[in-house]
Amino acid sequence: MGTETFAVEIEHKCSGFQGIGLVSTLLAGYLWWFRRGLRFPQALLLVPIGVVLIWVANLVRITALILVGIYLSPKIAVDGFHSTAGWIAFVTVGLGTIWAASRMPFFTKLEPLETGGSWAGPGGIREADGRGTPHAFLATPACVVPFLALTAITMLTRAFSSGFDVLYPVRVATVAIVLWSLRAAYPLRGWRFSFVPVAIGAVSFAVWMLLAPGPGLDEAAAALDPVRFGEPWAFLWLVARVIGSVVTVPIAEELFFRGFLVRRCIDMDADRVPVGQLTWLAFIVSSVAFGALHGEAWLAGVIVGMLFAGALAWRRSLADAVVAHATTNALLSAYVIGTGSWTQWG
Repeated sequence: MGTETFAVEIEHKCSGFQGIGLVSTLLAGYLWWFRRGLRFPQALLLVPIGVVLIWVANLVRITALILVGIYLSPKIAVDGFHSTAGWIAFVTVGLGTIWAASRMPFFTKLEPLETGGSWAGPGGIREADGRGTPHAFLATPACVVPFLALTAITMLTRAFSSGFDVLYPVRVATVAIVLWSLRAAYPLRGWRFSFVPVAIGAVSFAVWMLLAPGPGLDEAAAALDPVRFGEPWAFLWLVARVIGSVVTVPIAEELFFRGFLVRRCIDMDADRVPVGQLTWLAFIVSSVAFGALHGEAWLAGVIVGMLFAGALAWRRSLADAVVAHATTNALLSAYVIGTGSWTQWG
């Protein structure tokens, strides 16, 4: 299907069945996890609605793939848009269906949940433990929105890149703007620097290097080498890449996995749970989810996620988890730049 300048052959794996399976699984999980706030049996209609929408989205994806190949770049269409557009369709349909259903009385009980006044507001401090560490409460949007912004902009920049993510600085700027706009919601008052999270980050780096897949082929590493841009663009891209790895990514990911997901596993209303509270279920679920985010390096991701959760639990401080994560990424960035193992950056 296509034109003389660019055409695609649609195989069975591109027919949309994977998207249908993913959306069905996501919506089934939503129906179970949020069952107390949904109206049954009409809420069950969300699954067939999601199936139809993702099937239509796959048709749009194939059409857009051909158009990108014809009018923009065949290489971007094949190396970037082809796979990433499927994830964009999945996220858009899955989360869009959930968002729409949550605002429709036909599907959802719209009575507000009791929050118990748990969030003390920007910079709010509720109590302290025996070590004098403040227990802060974070609103769910402050934990989730930066990660959603990171995920969305990552998919978009990869969709319009051919292997090398030339638009990575856009990703850094987007997440930085979101974090800055929400800065009043992050209570840092009373936090004290400690070398313990730094040590945890160093151990996490060692675990990552031991368990993560090794460097790719020389050809793959060369394709990701920013030197191709020449000066000063290669230097500026590297600066943005390091800032993203050491600053914006650790903050956004820790806010979501250790700031939101951990507390969501403890209470349906995560806002009622103080930052740093941890149960075995929350520890395992958040670490496994963090590992799944890292694809082929999932095992290393799970163990590193457990170490970051340990940094969180040490003083019940999310900032400690961020410091540990930032330390790991800083060491990894130094290794990548020093050795030219560009595939290790992902």
